[in-house]
Amino acid sequence: MIVGNGLLATAFAPRFASDRALTVFASGVANSRETRQAEFERERDLLQHTLQAAPVMMYFSTLATYRRTAQSVNSTTTYFTRLIVVPWFVVIAAGVIAWFWKYLPTQAMLGAYVALQLVQGLYGLTMYQAMASLDRACAGTRQMRPDDQEFAKFLKVAR
Repeated sequence: MIVGNGLLATAFAPRFASDRALTVFASGVANSRETRQAEFERERDLLQHTLQAAPVMMYFSTLATYRRTAQSVNSTTTYFTRLIVVPWFVVIAAGVIAWFWKYLPTQAMLGAYVALQLVQGLYGLTMYQAMASLDRACAGTRQMRPDDQEFAKFLKVAR
């Protein structure tokens, strides 16, 4: 089952739309500058309902939130930008390689595979660097407003 209708939900639909054992939750408030509390409450309610009904759930969120948080505490955003851009680069490169796949010699195919593994390693390292830099920048600061504590409590209950 798919919850959501955006880019991620559409990408997972061919494989998981009819799967009753796994729910892909790829929904969210579309406008990243949204300020109306009702929009966030609607998504929270949808997530809570889905958590109760789904035997297994795959949840997606956005890195843009982390990037914006990094900006707000004067941390570097380079790593988050890389985390957002690299998957698009991989998709484009994979599409080009797939287009020419039957014309490539075996060594080029092996090279493409090794390059993909290196990019995945770089991605993992970049995720670590991004979280570490954000963690260092946030040390000693309070990131959540008092009313955000309700959502933190909800996440503890939902587990």
